[in-house]
Amino acid sequence: MMQAYFDESGTHRGAPVTCVAGYLFTADQCLRFETEWKQALDDYAIPHFHMADCANGGKFFRGWPISRRDELERRLIGIIKRRATIGVVASVRPEDHANFSTPELVGRGGSYVLCLLWCVAGVAAWVAKHGYSGKIAYFFESGHQLASRADQAMQWLSKRPVLRDGSRYRAHSFVSKELSLPVQAADILAWQWYKDWSNRVGAKRRPRRLDLSALLSLPHMSSHLTTQHLEAMVTDAGQPRPDFFRRFDFVE
Repeated sequence: MMQAYFDESGTHRGAPVTCVAGYLFTADQCLRFETEWKQALDDYAIPHFHMADCANGGKFFRGWPISRRDELERRLIGIIKRRATIGVVASVRPEDHANFSTPELVGRGGSYVLCLLWCVAGVAAWVAKHGYSGKIAYFFESGHQLASRADQAMQWLSKRPVLRDGSRYRAHSFVSKELSLPVQAADILAWQWYKDWSNRVGAKRRPRRLDLSALLSLPHMSSHLTTQHLEAMVTDAGQPRPDFFRRFDFVE
């Protein structure tokens, strides 16, 4: 059984883009990943990794020079590239999603749920391309304000045979980001993707970060849902159409 771990970014009010991102691992490579990741954290004497804190010099990284923070991030990116099978990331501008959803669903984290399900669609795209016939367990951050919405979305998916079989769904669960090392890897991708799209559509336009470019040298299934995608894929009630797995537009 393979394992997929996801995190989110841009779910706060006023965020220019919402995204969900994560990594798919084989069971043996996930164990190797955890061993190497923990060793890196121990070598730098920190209990867990949070990309926003590393980038901004907060919490455990307070007082660290930029060179030391960059050094650790590069080491962790190297571990991801060695051990993850593929990365998956989906994003949408909340105002674009609002045009195709009810105000109630937008207010209840509709953009987040859409990106979450679209990441599962990305996994399904990988499954179809590579003919994987095993099962996949899905993991999400526990304690997040929208965790209940994630649970509802995965429960919805698990009860629909076409979607369940397409994603090779076995089970889903919620884990602490501080304790789950693969979710910390997903945190890096989610933060990087959020920053990249903020730089593209925000008030201050900036080029792509070099650390994101390095991370993306590992194959990733990525999709930014435009208004054209949403018009084709989202119903008037703001929910994905039943055949949404057949409508993905991912780039590997």
